[in-house]
Amino acid sequence: MSMTLEMPVAARRTKRTSLKSLAEAILLQALEDLWDGARRKETIAFFCGEGFRHCADIACMNNYERLKLIRIVRKAIMKTGGSRLPDLKRMSN
Repeated sequence: MSMTLEMPVAARRTKRTSLKSLAEAILLQALEDLWDGARRKETIAFFCGEGFRHCADIACMNNYERLKLIRIVRKAIMKTGGSRLPDLKRMSN
């Protein structure tokens, strides 16, 4: 008889909820960082790269929600003087 230790269902739910909350917090902080000149470039890179996709996956965002957020990011970039806007399709894939 083999004994396997399995995490209780409540603990798994708590872990999943904690990861989702962390991913959402990262996304919100990244939005705020768009207005910080010192962090702007790395924040745009975050939204254009794998970081955004990973956080969106963990936050359980569907395609509509991702696209909506990317549109907000693009508008923020334009308002803060962005001269070179990232490609919307590349950002949302």
